[in-house]
Amino acid sequence: MKLTDLKGIGDKTARLLNKLSVYTAEDLVRLYPRSYDICGKPVLVSEIPEHTGDSLIAVDAVVARTPALKRVRNLQILTVTLRDEKADCLRQRGLICRIFSVH
Repeated sequence: MKLTDLKGIGDKTARLLNKLSVYTAEDLVRLYPRSYDICGKPVLVSEIPEHTGDSLIAVDAVVARTPALKRVRNLQILTVTLRDEKADCLRQRGLICRIFSVH
C-alpha cells in the first residue's frame, strides 16, 4: 500500500517520509525512533527535587487551571499549571509548564 493511500498523508508528507526510507505503509509501521527517553517512577509535584540537572522526571499530576495558548509570530507558547491530585488547591502553588512550538 502506498503512503498516500493512508488518510492524512499527502504528497508532501510522503516525500518527507521517503527521506527516512519509508515508501510503504509496512515501512511506516516498522519505523522506530532513534532513541528513547527513559523516566523513573512518576513523582508528585510536591516531591519534585529542586535541582534535577538534565535528567527527565515523570510527574503524576492533574491540570489545575485552564491551559493558556499565546501566539507570537511563528511561535506558540502553551502554559499549563499542574498540581498533585489530592493537594489543597489554596496551599499548593503548582508546577507551571511552558511548552514551545515553532510553526
